[in-house]
Amino acid sequence: MLYGITFPGETSPLPLRPTLRALTSRIIALKELTPRERFAELAPFPVTAPMRLGVIPMGSADGLNWLHAGRVLVRGRSAPIVSGPSLEHTRIDLTGVPDAQVGDEVAIIGRQGDAEISVGEVASRHGLGLHHVATTVGPRVTRVYFSDGAPVKTVTPRRPTLNLRRTR
Repeated sequence: MLYGITFPGETSPLPLRPTLRALTSRIIALKELTPRERFAELAPFPVTAPMRLGVIPMGSADGLNWLHAGRVLVRGRSAPIVSGPSLEHTRIDLTGVPDAQVGDEVAIIGRQGDAEISVGEVASRHGLGLHHVATTVGPRVTRVYFSDGAPVKTVTPRRPTLNLRRTR
């Protein structure tokens, strides 16, 4: 109850507001793949039929190993995650969303139109408690805080700078 979330089918005895409303990203690359491109740079997995592959800039370093339901939402339609998240990117199969474009929002957790991926669905997929999902988002992910349904604060993590020192 601390995080304001319940498993699907459960009813809370008190009205709750979820602390994690959505986890979203954007498509940064699209590529049409053919079966002969099995081990191409963007497809280190079997491509058995033509595929429209999209890439989002979130991966295991952002907690995505535990924060997905095996699918995402793009333009209100479900798109499967392909071969799991890599360190900084995740591949999604956009074959079923032919009108998807670079820049489109991707809902990893949350709602788009009538479609939804809930925290409970993500927790069930990975055998986690609901609180684990709400607290697993990595430190590199921008947070937007809401009050009464309106955003009031955005915290964008600073990227560490690399300082190299040369010794002679």
